[in-house]
Amino acid sequence: MDYESADKPSKVTDVPAIGVTLQYPLDEGVGRHLVFQTFVSRDCAPSELNYALDKVRKAADRQRAIVILPTLRGMLADKQQAIHNATEAHFEAETYKGLLHNKWAQDHRASERRGELKLSSAQVAEQAKVDQQIGSTKRDIDALKKEIVIFERRVKDAEQLIVEGE
Repeated sequence: MDYESADKPSKVTDVPAIGVTLQYPLDEGVGRHLVFQTFVSRDCAPSELNYALDKVRKAADRQRAIVILPTLRGMLADKQQAIHNATEAHFEAETYKGLLHNKWAQDHRASERRGELKLSSAQVAEQAKVDQQIGSTKRDIDALKKEIVIFERRVKDAEQLIVEGE
């Protein structure tokens, strides 16, 4: 190769180009990532550059969806199990509260006291403890419902990205 011909492009593909490299985390920054490279003509229109970038981004989004979909499904299943457990705990606390009141009312009748049932300080403390547990399980259920909606949406979005790219 002589020095004179080195300054001149020998082929149409030797036209100066803009190189674009995109590093894209696949698993939300845990470690795996893809590197995409593309080139466009140095004199390309902005729309051509944007088209190439959009194409690479869509491919990267689909690859990420493929990688994280099993994790999202697992997290959704965990949240669904957690809401099941919280619902059972809530039901048990409500049932226990009812049983306590029935027992206290029965003890009051058995003692043949007249008037309205008055709770002792120990009974008031136990009732407060049960009410606190009921409130806690209700808040847990409400929070889990919101999280489940979010994970269902994320799973649906990932599945849609995968299907659209096929």
